[in-house]
Amino acid sequence: MTLVPMNALKIAVSTVTTARLSPALAQSMTLWGGMGTDAYFVPTATLGLSARVGQLGGAQVSVRGTAGLGVLPIPDATGPLTLLAADVLFSGATGPLNAHGGPGVAFVPGVSAVLVGVAGGVQGRFGQGAWGWFAEGKLRYAFSTAGGCGLVLPGADLGVRYRF
Repeated sequence: MTLVPMNALKIAVSTVTTARLSPALAQSMTLWGGMGTDAYFVPTATLGLSARVGQLGGAQVSVRGTAGLGVLPIPDATGPLTLLAADVLFSGATGPLNAHGGPGVAFVPGVSAVLVGVAGGVQGRFGQGAWGWFAEGKLRYAFSTAGGCGLVLPGADLGVRYRF
């Protein structure tokens, strides 16, 4: 077992706690809601909640959970697809906007599908309040847990967010 010298630990903690972020990233919880696409053309409504879990250099690190309903635009569809996702987001200020992105995983219950990939986008505020907007792109690789081949699935979301 290797012990970390106390001075090195103090420097690391000092570096993490003195990172500067824009005021829009100061709050620790964010509610996300939007409309977009998953799997090329599947219209999807999503609702998510993220929590800040720390800092890494100049970036805020958050964990976001999202639930979505997608409508398959085909005649034989029996109802909406449920999508449950989790992302690790790294965020930082880029002028008046905040950029975010990171890896994630999603599940489609009842279909035995797993999606892994990345999401990235920008966020802005409506005035000086807690309300804001976001635009996000996704690139996921979907595969069935029952076997078979996979499929690359791009998608995009546009929505509003509330920080508290």
